Amino acid sequence: MEPSELSHVAMLRVLITTMENDLGLDKLSGDERNLIYTMSALSSDGHENLRTEDMKKHPLCQNLSHPTFYRALRTLLDKGYVSRAGSRKTGTYSLHISKLGPMGNETPSRA
Repeated sequence: MEPSELSHVAMLRVLITTMENDLGLDKLSGDERNLIYTMSALSSDGHENLRTEDMKKHPLCQNLSHPTFYRALRTLLDKGYVSRAGSRKTGTYSLHISKLGPMGNETPSRA
């Protein structure tokens, strides 16, 4: 890469980090953030209830091991960012990114 390209990459990383900080996502691990991003991307495709098998196939999660994926999902459940959309056996979940307030101020957990 040329110096100007490196500068653009660095500026992009600073922008992403600033946005993650503003949303409070900086408090999550990289795997948890990737799962949030995956769920957000799948939700924007019109899916309200997201299946774990679809999440695991997404490019941001496809390299996560089975235990790491479920550990990240469990943490997001515990923090109220995600909820089960059916019984435990269905493997469907809903994203509640609204649990993050402006500038990273979390709203009360789980309804």
